[in-house]
Amino acid sequence: MAEGIQQVLRKLDSEISKIKGNVLLGLEASGNEILRIALPNTPIDTSDLRNSGFVETNKDPKNPMAAVIFQATYAPFVHEDMTARHPVGNAKFLENAGIAFAPKIAAVVAKHAKVK
Repeated sequence: MAEGIQQVLRKLDSEISKIKGNVLLGLEASGNEILRIALPNTPIDTSDLRNSGFVETNKDPKNPMAAVIFQATYAPFVHEDMTARHPVGNAKFLENAGIAFAPKIAAVVAKHAKVK
């Protein structure tokens, strides 16, 4: 009887780890969608700012996380300067993309989290 319980627990642990891994995929997919929404609204001069955008995941199964990052050194200044006028794009390009996509994140994660 104890061996049967151990098998069930091992199977359960295996399935839970798949769910956690799939949650990370859902978070990464959400981050990629936020980046996709942000890019057309990202001010462009030399394309460096737009080209510096990417999604990074931490791959920690206990605390899965994804972040959308613009790594150009001046990205925070362009993002926060509400007084600047750009021929293409605008301030708050990442924040606005996050706000626009936020209502869909839970559904995207849930879709990916299903164990296949």
